[in-house]
Amino acid sequence: MPKKQKQKRQYDQANKQNDAFVNAFTDSFVAPIFRLPRALFSREGIGRYKNKWYFGIDLFGLAITLYVLFSIGYMHFLWFGQSYIMIAYIAWGIVGLVLLGIIYRVIRDINYKKRFTSAGYAKINIPFDKALKIIDTTARWYNDENEANRELVTALRTMKYDAEYQFRLPNGRIADARVENILVEGKLSPNTTGEVDGLIGQLAEYTNSGYMVNVIIYGQLNNQARTRIENEIHYRYEGRVFLTFLNNPKRQRSVNSF
Repeated sequence: MPKKQKQKRQYDQANKQNDAFVNAFTDSFVAPIFRLPRALFSREGIGRYKNKWYFGIDLFGLAITLYVLFSIGYMHFLWFGQSYIMIAYIAWGIVGLVLLGIIYRVIRDINYKKRFTSAGYAKINIPFDKALKIIDTTARWYNDENEANRELVTALRTMKYDAEYQFRLPNGRIADARVENILVEGKLSPNTTGEVDGLIGQLAEYTNSGYMVNVIIYGQLNNQARTRIENEIHYRYEGRVFLTFLNNPKRQRSVNSF
């Protein structure tokens, strides 16, 4: 009996090792075929690619997989009387899918920049993006949203624009800033549902006052928040509300910010 139990344990252990090898192989060389195109075509992307190390691993795995497929497909001999050129066609199909995803991503990003950012509209010729890049280099952290708004106004005044911090609306509400005839609503890395909800509620009130609004995001804007804001602008405030943020900001929201 003990001998049978020992054999069973050894058998189970061998199966676990085999399963682990198969899972590791699949995740390293098969899954990237699906993950990389999905990240290119999806607006949300893939969470694991927030870590560039995982993106590099998947890219390397895909390159190895394509090399193997091309090598087998273009062998100059027959196995069992059959040609394996079809495998090379499959590899070319994967390459085509990735290239199509890259082209789609480039066109989509250009379109989003024109649609949602102030830099893409003739209606707004104020370089909010340039001012944001300036204050992005002045410190490592954003400790306070109001202070970030003041820095933005200062940068725009330096560029000779008529900018006013905490502008009072006719209804008594206070906007974060006014630059020329544009209201500014600044948000410090809105990364919770409540923060995005608050921003969306403010947009309705500001646009009802007759002003155009430029939303400025200080620090990082995550994909989920970006999607919600862009959809809100597209479906409710097209041509009246614009969005400015940096794709790779150096200055981030401090954990002690408020």
